[in-house]
Amino acid sequence: MHQLSDFATQVPPSRHHNRDLEHQVSHFVLAEECIGCGACEFVCPRNALLKTDSFLGLFIINPFTCDDCGDCVEKCPVWAIEPDPEWAVCYGPGCPLGSRRLRKFECNVWQAPCHKCGSPLWRQPAKGEEWVCPECDMALRVRCPRVHKLSGVEESHPELVESLCRNNSRG
Repeated sequence: MHQLSDFATQVPPSRHHNRDLEHQVSHFVLAEECIGCGACEFVCPRNALLKTDSFLGLFIINPFTCDDCGDCVEKCPVWAIEPDPEWAVCYGPGCPLGSRRLRKFECNVWQAPCHKCGSPLWRQPAKGEEWVCPECDMALRVRCPRVHKLSGVEESHPELVESLCRNNSRG
């Protein structure tokens, strides 16, 4: 049986499939290159790719539900998915959970944000804890850096924020 490394056991199970966590980045779809084939949407384990309402049916990546796995990049037949250095990487650079101090936590990647501040919830799976807000419930002075970008995304792609709200009202 294959033994996981110490590092692999310190990140949530959804992250184990990533081959190169050290060089991980967030991504966005180049609208001028996307052909709307849906290959990226099909392979995405988080359903973070959304078809736009445009005539061509182009795709955009919802940065709030994307966990930066990069599966979509390899699947795109026209290489229309590019790195986005503006966004913090889940469990990597810019994310509080990328630090040694907080690596025992896992994030729900916006599946159910805090009803008070809107931040994604965290838990310590080793302790069997429930999902809680790191800021409001745990009194930690950290939060997902993507929260600060919510208003900017709402202006440029309101469908992403609408989708996020719609998904969270179901859960």
